[in-house]
This record gives sequence, C-alpha cells and structure tokens, in this order.
Amino acid sequence: MKLLNGKISGGYELKQFKGQPSQELIVQVLPEHLYIPLSKTDTKIKPFVRTGDKVSAGQIIWQDDDSVSSPIHSSVNGIVESVKKMDYLEQQVSVVKITSTDSTELEKVPGFTNDWRKLGGKDLEKIIYLSGTSSLGSSGIPTGFKSSVIEPEDVQHIIIHSTDSEVFNPDVSVFLKDDGVKKFTEGLSILAKIMGKASIHIAMSTNTSTWFQVIDNAVSDNLSISFHKTKAKYPQSHDSVLAKTVLNIDIPANYKGINKGIVILGIQDVCHVYEAVVEGKPLTEKIVALAGPVFNDNIHLSLKVGTLISDISTGRLLLEDKEDIRFINNSVLTGKKSNFESPIGRNTEVLIALEEKRGQDLMFFAKPGFKKDSFSNTFLAKILPFKKTINTNLNGEQRACLSCGFCQNVCPAGILPNVLFPYVERDRLDETAVQYGIFKCIDCNLCTYVCTAKIPIAAYLKEGKKKLLEDAYVKEDDFINSYNLIGLKAGRQQVGCSPMQPKEQTNEAAE
Repeated sequence: MKLLNGKISGGYELKQFKGQPSQELIVQVLPEHLYIPLSKTDTKIKPFVRTGDKVSAGQIIWQDDDSVSSPIHSSVNGIVESVKKMDYLEQQVSVVKITSTDSTELEKVPGFTNDWRKLGGKDLEKIIYLSGTSSLGSSGIPTGFKSSVIEPEDVQHIIIHSTDSEVFNPDVSVFLKDDGVKKFTEGLSILAKIMGKASIHIAMSTNTSTWFQVIDNAVSDNLSISFHKTKAKYPQSHDSVLAKTVLNIDIPANYKGINKGIVILGIQDVCHVYEAVVEGKPLTEKIVALAGPVFNDNIHLSLKVGTLISDISTGRLLLEDKEDIRFINNSVLTGKKSNFESPIGRNTEVLIALEEKRGQDLMFFAKPGFKKDSFSNTFLAKILPFKKTINTNLNGEQRACLSCGFCQNVCPAGILPNVLFPYVERDRLDETAVQYGIFKCIDCNLCTYVCTAKIPIAAYLKEGKKKLLEDAYVKEDDFINSYNLIGLKAGRQQVGCSPMQPKEQTNEAAE
C-alpha cells in the first residue's frame, strides 16, 4: 500500500462540535408525497410526465440529451399530482409532486449485470448515465452521454475523499461496514475501466484513515491506488484545495477539478456506481446524515430522493417553531439554505439544523466560552474538551479591521483578505486587487468565520471579483490559457464553473 501525507496550506480545524452524526442508520418511513427536483440548468426540456400519470419507482421522468445533465427518476411508485415551481436550494426549480403507493417494486436500469467485467467501457457508461448516478460528485461522472463537461478519456485523475473537514461530516463507516467495502472497491474498478487513463487516489483524514488497510486488502489486484492521509482542516474538501493537497495541481478560483481532468467523488458516490451497474439501481435513494444541535438524535437516514425536510424532521427537532431553525445542505460555511418544505436532492449528504439566533447574548464577551469556537485563544473551549455549539449568530457587531492577521493565517489560497476587502468596501477596485490575488479566492468563507471584527470579508471579495470581471480587468481566456483548462466549450458550461459563471455560495454561520 502506497501511503502519502497530504499537506494543506492554511485552513482551520473545525472540531468537537455538538451534533456530529453517529454511526446509526435508520430507514426513513415512506412519506405520502414526494417532490422530485428537476434540472437546475436553464433548459426548456419539460418532464416526461404530466398530472395524473402513473409512474414507477426508477422510471425516468426527465432527461435532456442536449445539455450537460443526467436523467432524473421517480423515487416511488405512485401518481403524478402536479408539476410546478418551488424553492429548492435558494432558487426556483421545477418539481414533480408524486403521491406514493405502498408498492416496493423498482424499475431496474437496462443492461445491469453482476458479470460487468465482460462489458465494454461504453456499455458501463450508458448504465451509469441511465441510472442518474453520473450526476454525482463535484462535477458529475464523465460518460459519452454529456453527463459532465469532459469525456472519460480526458480524465487524468480520480480522487475519492472523506476528509472530515467540515463542521459536520457523515460517518464513513456507515458506507463501508458490512458489504460496503466490496461495493466501494468494485465501484472503483468500474470507474477505472471507464476512465482508463486516470490514476486513482483515496484521501482520508487521520480520523478515518484506519480504513486504508481494509480497502487495500479488498481492492482488485490489478487496480493501483494511492492513499493520502490528510488533516481534517477546512476547506480540505474543496476541489482546488483537494487537487493541490493530493496532486499538487493548481486550479483557479471558481473552476472545478473537472476543468483540469480531475473527477472528485465521495465514498457514497462510488457505492452508487456499484449499485447501478451490478444491481441495476437507479439513483432514487440517498443516505443523509442529520447533523447540528437542533436535531434531537444525530443519525443517518436512508431515504427517497424528494423526501421533504418537514417529513424528515417530524419528531426529531428540539425546537418547535420552524422559524427558529435554519436548515443547510452539506456545509455550514458554504452550503445552500433550505426551508422546512424543501425536498432532499441527489447531492445532499448532510442536512444541518442550526438555531436561528437573532438576539445578542448578554455579556457574551465576558463569559469564559466553554462551548464557543474561536480561532484565537479567547474562549476556554479552545483548550478544554467541551462539545462546542454553533448557531447563526455573529456573536458581536461589525467593527473596524483590527489587523489581527487571522484571515491571512487560515486562507487556503495564500492571499491577504484583510488587504483586499477594503478595495471593494471603498469602491476602489483596479489592477492592484488582481495583483494581490483576489481571483485566487475560492469562496470558502473561512476568512469571515475567523474575523474578530465580524467583517463579511468573503462577501466583499466575491463582490470584488464580480465587478472586476464586469469591468474587464480580467478575461476568462486569461484563466483558460494560464491553467490549460478543459471542458469550457460553448454550450457545455453548466457543470464546470468559471469566473464568468461564479459558483454561488453563502456564509451560513460565523464565529
């Protein structure tokens, strides 16, 4: 087994927070209604079903072969009640509402087989595409069916990660216990056959790296894997940071690993590949971790895609008023907000529930801070083994920059956020901000999190990049040529992000 130690520049270890998901896995009761989100791209393709239609679990209800996308399936057997717009991850998308029945029958993916090694790469690609599994990962799994912005032969590296770098992380043992290791390692072999030129890398934090030997013992003899032990420091799981840590490859801000020929997937994603090819399962189910101090029991749920947060949360919340709760997908610092009546989509792995704190804690600055996180040594939680809590309160009012240097210390891009944000704040943007590296910012929001003056630094930098692009201080061709980026052909930019199409992120919680 080849084991390498990955090093991250900057970053911050977000540890010991109350509300971490346990290893417990429960099957969610099938709700009466499911709401299947359709493609978020600006496409005119309508769903294949209409109100009143009878649908089967696993049936394709939306597909667009002309855009970068993957088919979407009905998660249940039932009747289509409506096709309408609703809020989903901070935007309006079309949603198919289905009234479910008790039937457990599942429409299998055409071509699946236990004897998959006899299939050619194109046959495997088709199964993965038709299953919808090709939508997973940071930018989709490349197939010959426009499921990603590059083709399988363009892939140079595959990185599978479980870096434990977020405030709340799913427990990797939930996916790898029992027959999980077999699914995972065989899924790796399937991906290796499709993307034959790619080297395979598995990156795990020191907390989960005990699985390295188990995986190495189970993997096929002809499959070469590099194992990388990483520090559990945020934002290790971001594409640009992961590529730098594992491969020493630079990716410009707002682009993805896919634009450098790197496919980045989670462990559950690889297991879904196995289930699609070997078992014929379309992507209709997910395992989602319930995290955060507002859930009364932080477990993992096996649920149908399209299950509403309200159905998941019933009987599982410590707060009664939903207005006092903020639900966030996947990441406290960059995840999208969801409302109480939002559905769970195909790329949700962690559902976080935080208390929506609006008021100021009385004399908070004079308290020892047994349960508060701090980059400095301000609070005792920094040195004592107490479980820390997190909510949406800033715990202080914005003040003038103190030049403490905390944002510089944690910045994974190696820039000077405290020097850059005043250019935006005072509307004095010019080439100087570009020279100081504003376009290296990856929008991880860590600078805002550690700021003792409560300045929304990340928001300023994001606004600055947008204005500089509008004023043509930087052009997309500069990035494409400098970094030899791929997958940016006209009409195929839905998945690969670029400065011309900034990746929208939100700063959900601060120190």
